[in-house]
Amino acid sequence: MRVVVHKARCQGHARCWARAPRVFKLDDAGYILPGDIDVADGEQLLASKGVRACPEQALEVDEPPANSVVERDTRKVQTGIGKDKTIIQFATDPVDHAKITELRDREAIRNCLYRYCRGIDRADEAALRSAY
Repeated sequence: MRVVVHKARCQGHARCWARAPRVFKLDDAGYILPGDIDVADGEQLLASKGVRACPEQALEVDEPPANSVVERDTRKVQTGIGKDKTIIQFATDPVDHAKITELRDREAIRNCLYRYCRGIDRADEAALRSAY
């Protein structure tokens, strides 16, 4: 999980830091430091709470698309078939395939709703058009 920082929007409320001080780093004036934040596995829940706590929406969660996560987690690498050959074999269990299809569909719906809500919140016609 990665948190995108929009430094220009930060007003120094430090609510993100209050929720997750190990994730969000502030400067001496109380503003968030520039640069995107890669969140460790154990800190993801606190980081998402810190993102939601920002009243200026200066932080945004950038999660990898479900397709790349599913493909990464279902990939099985077999070695030892010849000297320099590596075969990548994907899981083909019907139960896994049905679950993967369901996750991809949910991700597509979530992305559409996210673009629609973001377009409404910011009165952004381009974002609204991209939702359809």
